[in-house]
This record gives sequence, C-alpha cells and structure tokens, in this order.
Amino acid sequence: MARSNSGNLVSKAAATGGVRRRGSGTSGPSRFQLGMVAIVVIGLLSIVWAKVDYNNRNAKPVADSTKPTVGMTWYAGLETDVCGTIAPPLVTSATNAANGLTSLGSGVIKIAPVSDLDAGRKATLAQFYTEFGSGKGTDFNANVTSTSLTSSNHVYANGDKCPAGTAQAGKPGKVSISVWSSSAYNLGGKPTLVTTSPKLVRFHDHDFITVAFLPVGVSAAKPSTTVFTNVNSVTEGKPLSPTPASTTIPQ
Repeated sequence: MARSNSGNLVSKAAATGGVRRRGSGTSGPSRFQLGMVAIVVIGLLSIVWAKVDYNNRNAKPVADSTKPTVGMTWYAGLETDVCGTIAPPLVTSATNAANGLTSLGSGVIKIAPVSDLDAGRKATLAQFYTEFGSGKGTDFNANVTSTSLTSSNHVYANGDKCPAGTAQAGKPGKVSISVWSSSAYNLGGKPTLVTTSPKLVRFHDHDFITVAFLPVGVSAAKPSTTVFTNVNSVTEGKPLSPTPASTTIPQ
C-alpha cells in the first residue's frame, strides 16, 4: 500500500511539471522560476539602458538654428543718453571689423555672427560691448551693465548724480535699456522691451536701442531719425549720412 501511495505522488508531480501547489489549491510559478524571470528582465533592461546611454554620449550636437546664424547680416541702431544728453556715437575701426558684432559708426551696429560666440541667443547687447571693447583708445571705453554705464571714458553708476550742464543735473540716475522694433519705432509706440540687463537684449534685424542713464521715472527717448535713416541706408547699400557733431557730456 505504501508503494502505491509513493507512486501516485511521483505521478502527480510529473503531471504538474514540478510546479508547487499553493494552499488555495491553485498552481503557480515557484520562487526559483520567478527569480529567473526577474534576472532575465533586469538583464534586458540593462542592455537597453546601456545602448541608449551610449547613443546619447556619441550623438553629434545639433547646431543652434536660432537667428542670427553665422553667415547672416543684420543692422540695428544704437544711441546712448546720459541724463538727457546724447553721447557721441560709438566709433568704427579696422580692429573691430573682424568681429561678428561691430559698430559702423553713426549709430549703426552690424550684426554678422562669425562663430557660436555671437550667434543665435548669444547675439546680445552684452556680447556686442564685449567685442567692441577689444579696440584701442578711450573711444572704445564704452560699456553697459545692469548697474553702470560707461561712455567717453566715464563711468556712471546707479545712484550717481547727473552732472551739471545736463538736462537732469543733480538728480540720481539709473541704467536702463529700451528697445524699439522697426514697426514700434515707425508707429511712435512704446518700447518693445525695457530692461536693465544687456544680456536680455537679443538683437533682431532693424532694432533701435537706447542705452540710458536717467533719473527713475524719466523714460528714454527712441534713437534719433538720423540713426534710423543710417540703418536703412546701410541696409540698402547706400553710404551713411555724415555723423553730426558730437556733444561732449559734462563731467
């Protein structure tokens, strides 16, 4: 009788493929089988992740297609207002001619990126002043930051008083940058952008920019019609109008 019972148990085990029965009476995979499945799944996921990581590390960088790109040429207008007095226009020279962001004189800025350093989102007013400052002489000592404006070799820091002889003499000034698009300029509207950071001023074709040091509450005026005319003239390949006599800012 004992042999008969043993034989029945072996037969049942063979019929179920070695799958253990649970207390509920249903059959399911053993722990060993579940462990093997988990190992296989983890192995496959590891292979897939390694492949994705390898592809990402070796993928070629996608060039920034944001305008202006290298090879493009735009023009913009720029004037500097110190306490109501328009500063002399930035000069031009052969030293700066090779740069992507250059001054053509008479208030005209040429935007023709030559590398990733001054193209796309990096074609900013801050980058222009960085490249402009590579020239020599006091005429090139011009710059603007969020807290100061340098013009004609003189620094005007936020809180400094406007010099005597200017329209806002004696009043504490503050840096601001106002930008008019071509359409806003023509329509006499408000600036397209007003900010204190030159890094936020990204160039667009036929922008007109006023960098100013003025008392709080005093709005900067848009660049003169002479600057507007010069930007359009150089765009059409015409010679620039003679630069008007510079006004020396009192110190």
